[in-house]
Amino acid sequence: MTDRAAVKIAEYQVPTAQAGPYKMDLGPDGAYWFTEFQANAIGRITTTGHFTEYHVPVADAGPDGITAGPDNALWFAEGKRNRIARITTSGAIEEFAIPTADSAPSVIRSSGGALWFTERQGDKIGKLTPAGKFTEFAVPSARAGPEGLAVGAGSTLWFTEANANKIGRITVAGKITEFRVPTPTAGLRGVTVGPDGAIWFAELDANKIGRMTTAGTFKEFGVPSVDAQPLVIVPGVNNDLWFTEFHAGKVGHITTSGKINQYVLRDGNGSLPAGIVADGASVWLTEYAADKVVHLTP
Repeated sequence: MTDRAAVKIAEYQVPTAQAGPYKMDLGPDGAYWFTEFQANAIGRITTTGHFTEYHVPVADAGPDGITAGPDNALWFAEGKRNRIARITTSGAIEEFAIPTADSAPSVIRSSGGALWFTERQGDKIGKLTPAGKFTEFAVPSARAGPEGLAVGAGSTLWFTEANANKIGRITVAGKITEFRVPTPTAGLRGVTVGPDGAIWFAELDANKIGRMTTAGTFKEFGVPSVDAQPLVIVPGVNNDLWFTEFHAGKVGHITTSGKINQYVLRDGNGSLPAGIVADGASVWLTEYAADKVVHLTP
């Protein structure tokens, strides 16, 4: 089902034009923080729609994934400058160079008191302590292109391999296990642990949402919109998950039984919805091309 009337939508225009708001997370201060890929900045928006923007010190850093860290700050990946950066809630930024050159860090998550991140071109999963110590773990598959990353139970993390078409599991000790996705060339992107304990992931090229048990049993669900390009997926507050449809200009909602509803955004398929956070009874997301942050309340 595709519906617009079933949700309340509030839109907030990012102050900087052509900012390219991309990934986002809920900060320790109760505000929503997001990367501005084109504007080379980090944005912050309060629940009442007030913006603050902080420019990244190095030019053309390509800020990508962002996460709330274990130290009351936020951490983000600089995909073009091969760095992981820390930003305090007051806007002070510190940067750390990744040992592997041209690794193209993408998604970043906090687990076990450290920051974990994917290296798309380095084919590694990286770990960084708040003190600045790096450890890197090579993904077994050649040219894997690790993309999405999620924190699981039992001191494990899960990641997608966009090029190798696999779901990976890594322990905090660095042991990696891989599971091949049934659909070939699915174009795997975002991944999360669902409320049912299973691993849920977005198949951008195959236009599907996938589910995998921790033992490696798969189910896949087709997205109703043609070429929707599901990108980022996050758990909801009930027995459900939410995902962005990058090409279709919609927000998708899927139950753990596989039923999908879609909600049309006002700027339509030119808005390029990307990052998404489900918090309480509502959803916040970025629109990369429309330069907006959207608050959606079912």
